[in-house]
Amino acid sequence: MATSPVPRPRLLIVEDDESILEFLSTVLNDEGYETCLASSQEAALALLHEQRFDLVVADLFVEPSRPRLSSARALQRFCTPTPVGIITGWSLPSGGSELDGFAFLLKKPFDIDDFLAAVAASLKLPLAS
Repeated sequence: MATSPVPRPRLLIVEDDESILEFLSTVLNDEGYETCLASSQEAALALLHEQRFDLVVADLFVEPSRPRLSSARALQRFCTPTPVGIITGWSLPSGGSELDGFAFLLKKPFDIDDFLAAVAASLKLPLAS
């Protein structure tokens, strides 16, 4: 009896820098993940309305006069219980209540191995060899 293939974890990557978006997609696909890409928070919300993902990895879309995490918090509320990891060039505290509830926070530029470890930990998966 044939067994059905194990579905690949589906990740939504939200990043406005096209080169970073494509790089992360390539790396994650090579690691066995299925990726869907969005270049804005609005595009991400539209995709989240239509599809289910196992993890959302998002850059911060910071608006003047609003707290830096406000866009990520809105995304997090919309896709709960799906975990949200943050990648950003902005300086943020490394812990504390402000970051509670996010799967991870990585400051750009980050080590790709650290990124892959954070993704795997967020999905509760072993690292690929």
